[in-house]
Amino acid sequence: AATAAGHYRRLQQLFRWLDEEGEIPQSPMAKMRPPQVPEQPVPVVSDDELAKLLKACTGNGFAPRRDAAIIRLFIDTGVRLGEMAGLTVEGIDWDLDVVHVVGKGRRTRSVRVPPRGSTVTCGYGASTSWRTARRCGLACVGR
Repeated sequence: AATAAGHYRRLQQLFRWLDEEGEIPQSPMAKMRPPQVPEQPVPVVSDDELAKLLKACTGNGFAPRRDAAIIRLFIDTGVRLGEMAGLTVEGIDWDLDVVHVVGKGRRTRSVRVPPRGSTVTCGYGASTSWRTARRCGLACVGR
């Protein structure tokens, strides 16, 4: 249905343009309605699946902590994949507990890190606050 709706929109624009240019007497799509596209629910990841993801990221190395931090940021903030991929260290406001991401249409938006993510494990296992985590030279993981 989504493909048919896309074809409909393109044909509608073509015939509208042809009509405006005087190439055709009237658009054959003037009285047509677009096809109905049913809403498709987004699959939701269960708590058990999230726990399995986080368990797969256990370890003291850089990569496991980085991966856990990424997964926790997805869970806690709901940022999109493209926003996460473009996240930089400069995009993190440690003082306000906010992450600045670039989203759809190259728009910047600020996403608050919830209190659950305000305690992080940093460095070699030392716990610290979210605000002081930037002093840590290694990856920080929400707890």
